[in-house]
Amino acid sequence: MDRWKGDATLGDNPDELFMDDIRQFSPVFIVIDIVNSSAKTIQIVGAYLRIKESFADRQPYLIAVDGRGCDDLDLERAYEVINRGWGAAEDVSVTYAFGEPVQTAEDVFAYRGGTIESSAHFSVVEGIVGMDADLSRLKAGHTCADPADINECVADVQNSGMLGRLADRVTETWGTVMVPVQGTVDYTWVDHEGLSQQRRSPISVEAPLLDLSGPECGAAGVVQRDYPTVKLPLDKKDVRIPISYRATLKPRANKRLALGLVTDKSSRHLFDVVLETADGSTIVSPPIDLLYFLPRLPTYN
Repeated sequence: MDRWKGDATLGDNPDELFMDDIRQFSPVFIVIDIVNSSAKTIQIVGAYLRIKESFADRQPYLIAVDGRGCDDLDLERAYEVINRGWGAAEDVSVTYAFGEPVQTAEDVFAYRGGTIESSAHFSVVEGIVGMDADLSRLKAGHTCADPADINECVADVQNSGMLGRLADRVTETWGTVMVPVQGTVDYTWVDHEGLSQQRRSPISVEAPLLDLSGPECGAAGVVQRDYPTVKLPLDKKDVRIPISYRATLKPRANKRLALGLVTDKSSRHLFDVVLETADGSTIVSPPIDLLYFLPRLPTYN
């Protein structure tokens, strides 16, 4: 939630990617305690969710992914910003610098990313050139004198002059010379009422500069869950969703009604639970305000 609605830094959690399988997400569980505090037996003959309002939340959910990954190194595609929200991130721009400290305003650079529907790659070429690195030498690559000694190879690169003022800011990760990129991402999006909203998020990633070996990749498994559920509507007002529930409560007795709630998108739902009794009266729960997160995952043919 802090990454979606709060001020969490994009890119600071290497485990923030979702597997491309919706089954990894459980339903939202709600448990209603029903207590009969009267002196007579109560017969519950039906129940329903009374939806006051339910709407899809179109705020983007951005994830910043360090460069390289399983692809060939490309300085024009230094890192990726993935959108798992249900609305496009528009007018995206990044203001960034390499590592810390930032000495002067000339060390701060900007890149416009346009609109991010699902994902976009970002370039740091302007910043690399601005930090006096030799772009042509970086693209040409570097041959290690001793491929088995990666530390010596990195030191050679740092002393070669090709990195310019980035030489003392780089690190090595799995045979790739990387440089920290820190800054802010600004973007807008259109909410469920058609109004334009603005957002700024901090970003911290590592961008690849030079490949000294090859990438290694793997894949995670899927956690499968299967529960009986009630599906919540989207973009609806004043609707009822019937629930199959019957119970008998003797005086001072209590029971629990447990529900698994699902929906198709990240959304907000304002509702209560209504129980119908045999004598025609109703029992109503306190109001429930549910903010439901479900990322938009890629689909495959």
